[in-house]
Amino acid sequence: MTMPPEHPQGTPPQYGQPQYGQPPQYGQPQYGQHPQNRPPFGGQQHAAVPARPPAPPLQPRQKRGAFIAGAVSLNLVNLGGSMLLAAIVLGVILAFFSALVTAASRGADDVRIDPQARGVFELLETVNAPAWLAGAGLLGLVILVLGILTSFWILRAHDVVRPWAVTWSSVGIAIPALVIVSSVLSVLGQVVGTLSLSSLFPAPGATVPDASAVGFGTGIALVVVSLVVSLVVFAVVGALIWWWMAHALRRPAPAA
Repeated sequence: MTMPPEHPQGTPPQYGQPQYGQPPQYGQPQYGQHPQNRPPFGGQQHAAVPARPPAPPLQPRQKRGAFIAGAVSLNLVNLGGSMLLAAIVLGVILAFFSALVTAASRGADDVRIDPQARGVFELLETVNAPAWLAGAGLLGLVILVLGILTSFWILRAHDVVRPWAVTWSSVGIAIPALVIVSSVLSVLGQVVGTLSLSSLFPAPGATVPDASAVGFGTGIALVVVSLVVSLVVFAVVGALIWWWMAHALRRPAPAA
């Protein structure tokens, strides 16, 4: 019985290498050499992933649509939300004092209502103030919803991608912005109104004139000016917020 020839170094040939005494086949490594460009055991070779190009900027039509949607929608949302909030707050106050008046009218010993205040609340009940407040709140809700839908319609008409996402994200950012801008405008309006009235109606020893000295036309002019300034400021803030969200949610660049 003959034994097979042993390897010269005492080790059997590796997998993929020729038997001893046979020439290497095409593509096989030489003795003592490791195969080139062969991935490790259990691994795979991965090609380098090319960097994705940045998203293209908004088209002029999309940018214009975002500006228009923000300018119109934020004013509508502000008007509708203010009416709805005012109706809710006034309704709660009216219900509270109405309950006090009712308790006082029933002879409660611990409840005392000033006669003038009682007359005011009786007048409000006569003109059916709760119904007016409910109508104002409902109208404010309709205007608020209309502002949101207007944003969606304008964005979609100008080919802005994800119009609902842009609308809701813009409204969410605009709510705290409305609070800040409204507070600043309120303070500035009080300062400007006080300075204007003081210059128009000077009174010795007083910085603010008596309200009875203010003419009707001057009061209307101040209200109109403050309303126009508020509309312009809210339009600018809304245009910037809506453009920002449309830019952040724009369509990504196509894969190469």
